[in-house]
Amino acid sequence: EYAPNIASHEAKTKSVSDAQSFTELMLAGTSVYINSFKKWLTELEAACQSQNINITSNSGARRKEIERAFYKAFYVYGESYGEEGFKQMTDVLRCSLVFDDFKSLYQCFAVIERLSQQENIGGILRVKDRFHPKHVPFGYRDVLINMYCPGSKIVTEIQLHHRLFYQYKKISHDMYKKARLFEENDVNMAYQYADQYIRAKVGTRVHDVDDEKVLELADATSTTHDDYIYKQTGMPMTYEELFTEWKLNDVIDVFVEEGYGKKQDNAELSLLKSLSDEHLKEMGFKNGHIHRFRLYLKPHM
Repeated sequence: EYAPNIASHEAKTKSVSDAQSFTELMLAGTSVYINSFKKWLTELEAACQSQNINITSNSGARRKEIERAFYKAFYVYGESYGEEGFKQMTDVLRCSLVFDDFKSLYQCFAVIERLSQQENIGGILRVKDRFHPKHVPFGYRDVLINMYCPGSKIVTEIQLHHRLFYQYKKISHDMYKKARLFEENDVNMAYQYADQYIRAKVGTRVHDVDDEKVLELADATSTTHDDYIYKQTGMPMTYEELFTEWKLNDVIDVFVEEGYGKKQDNAELSLLKSLSDEHLKEMGFKNGHIHRFRLYLKPHM
């Protein structure tokens, strides 16, 4: 109803980034074009607000970490595509948007579809609607949208999440990785067993995960952590929430003014870890601020 063209986008073939080397792709994606991606995302957020589309959480423009990008380019895609495997990466730049309901999620998709028609983007390249999968009977659910970063030929990824799935993403993704070990001839034996012998016993019961255990379980089981600091509900914490909890309210304005993020951006762990004492002092942090910053950051190191 709200995204009538989504099936046509799912039928498209995968597009790749136009770069001559892994270094060029990472430099272009993480330094040259990230500001144009940020600007476009600001336009998207404003357009959604004007239509009363509620975005619960917005990660903002995020860069893929160089270590993970290198591994994926040369050890995952390199096996099939050789020296040009790096071109297959579609998430060097990405953004995650979280919604409380499917209506808002698919309304946002329609806005993305419209805004991506700008001349310097060229429209949506491909979509994976994993809320209505044709060939994936289980696993994490979201909508993945690929488009070119404005003004470039670098493929970016926009992820649309429903809060009910997103808050347990780390746990469900780890379960999915384990289940994939049982795939044989396009059939997943683990899913087939559960469907045949377990489904009738479980019925429609919903397994509730204690909110206080979400992070503990995620840390104990997941090997691929998002670069965020999380609340106990499993949702990413914003910089405003983080600075309030760490009792650093009086320095958050200068943090924002220096361009490290907006108050409502999700708190990026790698960015916070990269800030030296000299950086903090230049921003106006006093010794007490720095001590408190280090004290609260230490458990996340």
